[in-house]
Amino acid sequence: MMKKFQLQKEVLKKDLEELEKSIYPNYEKASSRISFHKTALSENSKVLISALKKRGEEWHREINLIIKNFEFEINETESKHLVELENQEGKVNCRISDISQTILDLRKLLISSDVCMVSEYKSRIAEFRKLPPQLKINLQNISFETINERQLSKQFGSLTKCSITLEEEKYIAQGVELSVPSGKTLMDKPKILTTINTEITPLYNVTCSTDEEIWTSGGDKIMKLFNIQGDLLKSMQTESEYTPQNIAVTMSGNLIYADLMRGSIMIMINEHFHPRIRLSGWSPYGIFVHPLMNSWLS
Repeated sequence: MMKKFQLQKEVLKKDLEELEKSIYPNYEKASSRISFHKTALSENSKVLISALKKRGEEWHREINLIIKNFEFEINETESKHLVELENQEGKVNCRISDISQTILDLRKLLISSDVCMVSEYKSRIAEFRKLPPQLKINLQNISFETINERQLSKQFGSLTKCSITLEEEKYIAQGVELSVPSGKTLMDKPKILTTINTEITPLYNVTCSTDEEIWTSGGDKIMKLFNIQGDLLKSMQTESEYTPQNIAVTMSGNLIYADLMRGSIMIMINEHFHPRIRLSGWSPYGIFVHPLMNSWLS
């Protein structure tokens, strides 16, 4: 009975030790990861909303420019045709004045007994019968295309889907060493699968975007995305036009780089870079995305 009691005590001791040194810390890490993801989700939403507002301002500027161009054309057309109308108005008013004066002269002659004045009268009826030309104006009009909300939204931008996946994490008790599976050995030298000519000299930074794509950067302001076949897929320029100090890719696939001159960590969203982290008092020289925490170490 005593022996069994002692064995049970050993079990209790081992369980307590494993709980305190391994299991509990792992759960704390899991809780910390969840807190980080909550913060990252909130920060990402702020970045996206900021990008939306910036995009909206760009569209407002373009729309205001279009409106101003239309207003200019309308005002220019009005001024041009107003001059022509005023010219015609002047001619008609002048003829009205002549006709009014002729009517007064005729009335005086009709009641006059002066033979000479009546004899000297010359009729202008033929001249006045030639009426002024009738003006016809085709006024300007403006037509608007039907707003296609779906096409407009597509042109404005698009959001990638946000998803949460639960991946089972293999539990390894503290102090247990990892071993190579039976029948397998570690390579003494790395195996070269392919060679990519980036034409970047010197080549400073390389980071994987996916298993098939890599980002690269060198001594200039350009970052290039290649596939494993060596095809250039995309080129991006830093926002500050300075050389990126280091580059990395987040767990969600966004390119980030360390901007030494601005003291910021920049993130690419929808083909545009936005400051994600601003560092006060020091400048980032390196950047690394932690694979478990999805945190950025600089």
